[in-house]
Amino acid sequence: MKLVPADHPLHLAGFCGRVSWASALLKYFPGMVVGISGTLTFTKMKPILAELAFDLPLDQLIFETHGPRVPPTTALSDPKSSRDAFSHPKLVWFIAQQLAEVKKGPSAEELLQASWANVQRIYSIAS
Repeated sequence: MKLVPADHPLHLAGFCGRVSWASALLKYFPGMVVGISGTLTFTKMKPILAELAFDLPLDQLIFETHGPRVPPTTALSDPKSSRDAFSHPKLVWFIAQQLAEVKKGPSAEELLQASWANVQRIYSIAS
């Protein structure tokens, strides 16, 4: 059986699980990034994801849209109904704003820049 090397670039996409699980993966795979999507703005998911996001180093986060079905509630005219809403790349700004509030430090712009740098590194995209 072959195992993924600990230094292999990984993207934990659409994470919505236990903080302890993500922490264990981040410890074993120090180069892994965690995808932060519109679920960070959902009432039921915010406490769980905020706990992880607060401690997540800037070099281990990537913003995701998970379009079309996971728009950030902060971008909706009616946050209680996302039935007719769809997610798209422009909405990552709302996710970055929410994360800036959670992290109580870096601005949304700084978080977006960090996310883009991480995308370039993990997916080997030239700048």
